[in-house]
Amino acid sequence: MTKILIQNFPSKTILCQVALEGDEKNIASFQVGYDSRYEYKELLESGLSSFFTSLIIHDEIFLRLADFRVLLYTIGIADTLKLLDSKIIKVVIEPQTSAIWADDSASGTMRLGGVIPQIDQMQRFEKNISSLAGIDVKTKSLLIQYTDNAKIIISKEFYKLIDSDLNSDLLRGTFSTLGITTTSTNDVNPIDANKLLRVSAVTNSLMLQIELAIDSVVQDGFVKQYLEIKLGSLVPLARKDSISPFSKISSVKGIPDLFSLYKNRTITMEEIIACRNTFNGGLFRKWYSSTDYDEQKILQTLMNKGAKQSQFMKFARFIYPNVLGLIYPVAGVASSAIDSYIVNKFIEGWSPTLFLDDVYKRKIDQLITTADISEKRNQIVKRFGNIGQNDPCPCQSGKKFKNCHGK
Repeated sequence: MTKILIQNFPSKTILCQVALEGDEKNIASFQVGYDSRYEYKELLESGLSSFFTSLIIHDEIFLRLADFRVLLYTIGIADTLKLLDSKIIKVVIEPQTSAIWADDSASGTMRLGGVIPQIDQMQRFEKNISSLAGIDVKTKSLLIQYTDNAKIIISKEFYKLIDSDLNSDLLRGTFSTLGITTTSTNDVNPIDANKLLRVSAVTNSLMLQIELAIDSVVQDGFVKQYLEIKLGSLVPLARKDSISPFSKISSVKGIPDLFSLYKNRTITMEEIIACRNTFNGGLFRKWYSSTDYDEQKILQTLMNKGAKQSQFMKFARFIYPNVLGLIYPVAGVASSAIDSYIVNKFIEGWSPTLFLDDVYKRKIDQLITTADISEKRNQIVKRFGNIGQNDPCPCQSGKKFKNCHGK
């Protein structure tokens, strides 16, 4: 079961003022989110592209509730329900959000801390969904229930680790390379506010990766620079990029970005889910994760349809115990013989290209061709009006209209 956490959705800066509990006259200000309003559309497209690619290469996709809402309002309730019904999405519920707090006293001190929502996030989500117009009650109830079924609540103790990690880094001055002058989260330089919130989001992601045993995390370009400073030579271990190798091989093989095809209505959510749920689709995801997302190994294997079986031995031994559990071995047969027999039979005639070329690419090529024909047909009908079924097709193919664009 391969898992990915997608954290490259945009996060808008929000400035708020609240009355402190028990002292309504004492007003505090805080900022959440990092400033991305100037590139919001580009970041949103990047996040959605990562999500749709992950539908093919990962079994489970983890999204923060805020990002799940963005996905919901982008693809609509019907398609979100299909994903939830297939148990592909996991919704991460965080009890607090990182914020920069501003002291309104004369000192003007700012600090990095957490904001705990006054209302439970699932309650707020349910309230928002219930208030939507033009949607029947049953559909709303299904969306709320399926989201509740998919939720994963993070413990409040989790955030103590983040606070500890950030303070240790700041006190050691390792953020100076990022242009951060702040040395304590209790005394934040105002010009560092956005960068510190971004750093906090990165740290949060890394902690979530450990907490939820997630294979891969997708974040924006800021992460690379931060991790190189923080982890040095350990960066490759923390940055298992599963998206980049698949996107690169798709580009080489001429497979368009899946989200672009979905957005243009060339492919539907049902077709994407059906494609990923094929037998070869499941095997492909297992093989893909067994490579540790080694880009060179993936490119070499997927570009070579005649690859030797030995290249798949690691993959086969990675999953063959699950197959072995379905078989009752004959008494007295040596386990090594069973091992060899099952592994050889399992990989015989199979390779990752069976899915990528013969299932995934072929399906997309067919859909693109169908969409092109449909567009051309609409164009011809618009220009010529009624065309006799036995008349020559205006596309000059030499076929009758009923056997060409009249289908």
